[in-house]
Amino acid sequence: MFKLTIVTLALVCGGMANENRQEALPEVLVEPYHVSLQDNGKYRCSGSIVDRRWILTSAFCVDRLSIVNTTVSVGTNNIIDFGGIPYAIDRAIQHSRYSQFHGVNNIALIRLAKPLAYDRFVSHIAYYDKYVPDNATLTIVVGEFSPTWNTTTVRNLPEVECLSRFRGSYIEAGHLCTVTEENIGACYGRKGGAVTWQGKLVAVFHSSYGHCGPFYLRNPDVHARVSYYHDWIRTTMANNSDEPSTDQV
Repeated sequence: MFKLTIVTLALVCGGMANENRQEALPEVLVEPYHVSLQDNGKYRCSGSIVDRRWILTSAFCVDRLSIVNTTVSVGTNNIIDFGGIPYAIDRAIQHSRYSQFHGVNNIALIRLAKPLAYDRFVSHIAYYDKYVPDNATLTIVVGEFSPTWNTTTVRNLPEVECLSRFRGSYIEAGHLCTVTEENIGACYGRKGGAVTWQGKLVAVFHSSYGHCGPFYLRNPDVHARVSYYHDWIRTTMANNSDEPSTDQV
């Protein structure tokens, strides 16, 4: 039995209908499951659509979150200029054992006030419930200071190698480590965003434990491994859903 930490609960205005989508939206998105969390109209974090009413993100992203002031923007590459369709949220649930200090259990689910309307711009991503092979090529969303989504490829670093690189930092089975072709962390990924392999969600982007910059560029990026939290994700959605999931996860 999992314990749930519900950050807050409130209901705000519902999402706009897809027929109201502006013509200025791009023909092709980086990925239609990418979303941005907007706090009072300002970018806060990223996330991934895993169900018509559920967004998977990091626990860090919903820390001290005000649901009244937060919306989820879907269906656009532009995360700064109010692109896409805003959806209200009514619940944010952190993993009950999340520790910002240790960087463990850094995973959360956000429930939308209304189900998403899927189209070519908006859809969910299935998540992978097994371990990713060592040294597999993964894709992450990057561009911490960019107004649009960008992606890059990284390598899934074996756990033993990740442990040796951090030399005592808190790395556990729930973590997935990645490095770029230069064998360093990407650093400027979108917190809460997707790490994917073969079209499936394998991790939620976190950070390099803050170790970016000229003195720390050799540290890998560390993420929440989705397969490790598979049961928590399914149980949390089931226990907080008004209707059964219709999406394949």
